[in-house]
Amino acid sequence: MAAAVHAAVACVSHHDLMRCSTRAMEISKEPSDQRLRLADRRTLAWAEWGDPAGTPVFFFHGGADSRLAAAVIHRAAWEARVRLIAPDRPGYGASDPRPEWRFTDWPEDVFALADQLGIDRFAVMGHSAGSPSTLAMGADPRGRVVAAVVVSGAAPRAATGAGMGVPFRLNRWLAIRAPGLSRRFLASHRRSVFGDAETFLHQWGRMSPPEGRLFARDPSVAQQIVEDMREGYRQGIDAAAHENRLLYQDWGFELSRVEVPVALYYGSADPMCPPAWGEFLEAELPQASLTLVEGEGHFSTLVLAAPEILAKVAGDRGR
Repeated sequence: MAAAVHAAVACVSHHDLMRCSTRAMEISKEPSDQRLRLADRRTLAWAEWGDPAGTPVFFFHGGADSRLAAAVIHRAAWEARVRLIAPDRPGYGASDPRPEWRFTDWPEDVFALADQLGIDRFAVMGHSAGSPSTLAMGADPRGRVVAAVVVSGAAPRAATGAGMGVPFRLNRWLAIRAPGLSRRFLASHRRSVFGDAETFLHQWGRMSPPEGRLFARDPSVAQQIVEDMREGYRQGIDAAAHENRLLYQDWGFELSRVEVPVALYYGSADPMCPPAWGEFLEAELPQASLTLVEGEGHFSTLVLAAPEILAKVAGDRGR
């Protein structure tokens, strides 16, 4: 994995230097940020990252995140020739809320977006709380999803909380047993996100050392994550609070119905979505394979494993 994760483009001639310089400019371009009016008049917002002409992969952000979460793997998507399409779920970012939204409602929005973009079949990828939405796509009987990837993903309530850090275990407990207090917990988190970014990132790094190392190594990733979360909380905490409750209720579909291949990637040192959750999902899903990324955490696993993940998705779709 290390070779895939840390590979760099070698520029060995004047021609290569010009080509690499052009690619670098293309890689750094701002993503297209777009809106779709759905059949029920709601607005669905999405952004595109990576290679516009590449293999289509729909990326589903985590809780308290937004379409901007895909920014941290923009370069990896470009290098893998993947067109990364990242929509905001209802109530997050710039997407309109949907009352009583459930994970099984998500495929309708995604298929509407795929139709708008002229994409018939595609892969899906979800990070963190984007896991159940990703698996709901894989369970949809229309057969338009060909493969799924879950990175540092949430698991159903039946999975134990073994390996979770104290703040994240508290959040889980509140979401299950005290929704009112859970909202206060999220409101406090939102204030931190919109407060001093350096303090917020420092506190996060103390709770999860792999993230601390990631932020120190690449401050641009830290900045992207703060911008992503501020956009995710743009409309307040309602979407995050609603989805937090859904995570620990019946997801609305059986994992045994997810018949597409599912690649699971979990950091061995992730205190938010521990490896035990990946093991649970691997045991419950019909076609799942688990990869543990040694010593990495919640976002660092996404960033470091993205080149391997996206290259594999693009290769599988190309065959």
